[in-house]
Amino acid sequence: MSHFLWVEDFAGPTLRDTTASVFGELLKIQEIPNTKREVKKLLRKSGIFVELSFLDGLEFIRNPKKRFQVDYIILDIWLDVNINPDENTQLPDILQEHGYQPQPDDEIADENSFNKAKAELLHVAGYRLYVELVMEQGFPKEHILFCSDHAKEQKSIQAKFK
Repeated sequence: MSHFLWVEDFAGPTLRDTTASVFGELLKIQEIPNTKREVKKLLRKSGIFVELSFLDGLEFIRNPKKRFQVDYIILDIWLDVNINPDENTQLPDILQEHGYQPQPDDEIADENSFNKAKAELLHVAGYRLYVELVMEQGFPKEHILFCSDHAKEQKSIQAKFK
């Protein structure tokens, strides 16, 4: 049996619809729950690990014990990045690559710069995970699939990716 990692934040009211469209065939005889926690639990029984944010996905990918459990990875492109910078030390470094300029002497300017970079990362977070998987972790790119409702923005996403 193949195991999957699915990094999906279920933004908006699409929890059941998204789950059904991606794994509906596998779950055809089961009712899909209406909470993220219950969907994670249900899918885990079928060998599908679900991570609900960019940072959770990154943590999973960077943990060899977890990463080696999966054969295939499905990535959303736009992923939730909402987190307090004090709760995760990796995020400020990542956000600096998206324009975050720490302003230790000006709390408002620092927060504005942080939020602007976080908004930039949101639009390419799935691609960041892809690069981490392929370039840093050596995961086979043929085993990664993008699954997103944001295909209409693909040209702008490709430009940001470059």
